[in-house]
Amino acid sequence: MNQLNSPPNGLGVHPPAPPVAQLNLNGTTRLNRFGHLGPETATQAFFHYFYNSHPFCLPEPRLLELFRERQAPLLEYAVQFLGASFLPSMPTDMYKEALNRHINNGNYPRDAFSVQALLLFSIGLHAHNEVPRAAQIFTVAQALTLELGLHRMEFALMHGGGDPQFEESWRRTWWSMFTVNGMMTAVNPGVQFKLKDVATDVPLPCENDQYFSGVSHPFH
Repeated sequence: MNQLNSPPNGLGVHPPAPPVAQLNLNGTTRLNRFGHLGPETATQAFFHYFYNSHPFCLPEPRLLELFRERQAPLLEYAVQFLGASFLPSMPTDMYKEALNRHINNGNYPRDAFSVQALLLFSIGLHAHNEVPRAAQIFTVAQALTLELGLHRMEFALMHGGGDPQFEESWRRTWWSMFTVNGMMTAVNPGVQFKLKDVATDVPLPCENDQYFSGVSHPFH
């Protein structure tokens, strides 16, 4: 199954509506920001259809820069897997196979980018009705989250490189793990709400417009 067309599952993943042609005043078709009626690539589709529901990865320009520098290989596959799920003409199998291969082999960086990748992959798998596998992947993400210490405020400060947007991304990653853990617990019998018992001092996320513009977190 290619599209994320499972029943509404509380995770903010819904199949896209067919693009509706918007007309200019002279009757010509108005194109969207991709230059046509829909995204061209899986990564563009990720930002177009999915990102605003779970905006914890870096905003689009920063994340694309990261991918160009090959700093987050597992995350790039996860973004492409989710994005391709919204494009009927684009198969998701190659991205899913790559993700499963790297995860099963343990062949991925033990860093917060991989936490983001595992979280995205688990959401996508659940939406594809691969419920047991989604639970397995979320459990891996959960363990790596605690191993790295994302639940501690100093993680963002130590791994943000003095960059407010990076720091905010790490804070958002913790709170996204926490909230998705609660949602998954409600809809996926293989997931337990373990993160609710973890003591955390991570500040709540700032407003999206602050994050997208790179403005520092109000607590700092």
